[in-house]
Amino acid sequence: MELTTGTPRRRSWTLADKARIVAESFSGDRPASEVALKHGIHRNQIYNWRRELAKAATNEIEDDSPFVPVRVAPPEPETPVAEP
Repeated sequence: MELTTGTPRRRSWTLADKARIVAESFSGDRPASEVALKHGIHRNQIYNWRRELAKAATNEIEDDSPFVPVRVAPPEPETPVAEP
């Protein structure tokens, strides 16, 4: 049981903590609502973190971004041409 006195404050979670809690929610041992209750957060927070971490993992860009992702491939080796 957690006892708080005074004005409640928002907790800040590190990325490692978020990832650990999200991984625990995916483990299948307990539903996300039980994992959230165990850590003292609302279950919607876990779903938000899932989306946040998935977005970070795939490096999604915003739809309204004027930039397009570019990949630079190494140059292909030149093949010698046989002379006639």
